[in-house]
Amino acid sequence: MRRIILAHHKSTRGAALRRSGQLICLVIVAQTIMFRAVIRLADQNPIVVFSWFMGGLAVSMPFVVPPVRKALGYRTNQVSKSAFD
Repeated sequence: MRRIILAHHKSTRGAALRRSGQLICLVIVAQTIMFRAVIRLADQNPIVVFSWFMGGLAVSMPFVVPPVRKALGYRTNQVSKSAFD
């Protein structure tokens, strides 16, 4: 019984590698299609792409600004009113 399981495991290993290679190809193709769609959208509707950019910037601000403020020596605690927290 153990030999059968090991033989089955060895035979499916190649298939899994082929599937992972196909998945990588699919991801590359999807990224290319998405990149071309964004470029086309930017050419046809620049206001939409600019609003996406501004929205992404707004979402990233809470993750970027506090470490920068802490590195510059400013306070990051907005609850307290003292200057040095």
